Amino acid sequence: MSAALVSQRYARALVDSFAEDAQVDQSLEALRDFALAYADLDELRSVLENLPTQPWCNVTAYPVEPVLVGGVSYSRLDAATTLFSKIKDDITQAIVGADGDVIRATRAVNSMLGMKNDFPIFMAIIDLAWFRPDVIDPA
Repeated sequence: MSAALVSQRYARALVDSFAEDAQVDQSLEALRDFALAYADLDELRSVLENLPTQPWCNVTAYPVEPVLVGGVSYSRLDAATTLFSKIKDDITQAIVGADGDVIRATRAVNSMLGMKNDFPIFMAIIDLAWFRPDVIDPA
């Protein structure tokens, strides 16, 4: 399966999960349409920056701060559109290497990102347990 197809399926699942909890607004609809049609990261960044409803993400739900990878600081937007596509394999290995332990996985991923507050990483890994209990033990 191509990386673009995986990204499109993830984007659809993510947006659809928001739709279950709340009404989908124009921003989510625009993001879903874009994610299903394109995989170009520069275009994705442009779409996110130009959505009619800003900010493009919920800045209060998870206090995501800039991350530091390889001596380079990445903003939330840069991390979401550029950085994670570059380090996705390393993040995958860090999570899989934790042998199902959410705390070990959180620490391993945060050792790569250098965040002061690792709660957003913890929550993302816990979310993974819903869909891949074979990777992260939900218990």
